Amino acid sequence: QLRGSLSTPINNSQEPTVLTRMAPVAMVSWTPFPLAHDIAALTHNHPQACLAAGATATLLQKLLVGESLQDAVEAAWRKTEQAGGRGIAEAMEQALQAADDGEPTIARCLEILGEPTATSALALAVFATASTSDPMGAMTAVVQTGGPASRLGALTGQISGALHGPALPDALVDALEARRAVITVAEDLYRHFSGVPFALSEDEWDRYPG
Repeated sequence: QLRGSLSTPINNSQEPTVLTRMAPVAMVSWTPFPLAHDIAALTHNHPQACLAAGATATLLQKLLVGESLQDAVEAAWRKTEQAGGRGIAEAMEQALQAADDGEPTIARCLEILGEPTATSALALAVFATASTSDPMGAMTAVVQTGGPASRLGALTGQISGALHGPALPDALVDALEARRAVITVAEDLYRHFSGVPFALSEDEWDRYPG
């Protein structure tokens, strides 16, 4: 069986990769928590991983419509708490509070990350984003913790990007693998789900057959 759910689990995974898939969910729904939760369950069947995915999508969606990080985190932890994820909500709240104490040093990032799970990865990304106005600095700090560095950097980059907008060096963006495809999909998602009237082009039918 290649596809799981919480009722028919195929594993007990709660590793952080699941969170990096939630950005598109945040772009296609005004209430992304349940959709993100169910998508996460296809590959990660620990309940905490699915709840953390819902929290991530909610956080990103709020940031994308212009809410502050504080308000977006509060919206995410309210949804998560209502769904039974009090531990995740508390981790996010504590991450925000820790950010008041200064820059995201490697030692502080390691302390927040602890054992890398979806919950601790989300807390770390919130902490790093909240503790500096420099998205590149936030990503640099989290990837230097080692472990699932690429997933931590990607998640932090998503949250920082949703908050601050494009803020990465051109050389880094230009080196992105499949950059054109990523940009095309992002632009298509915005056109299709922003609420602005649009007409499907022939190119879009070719890109997304069926």
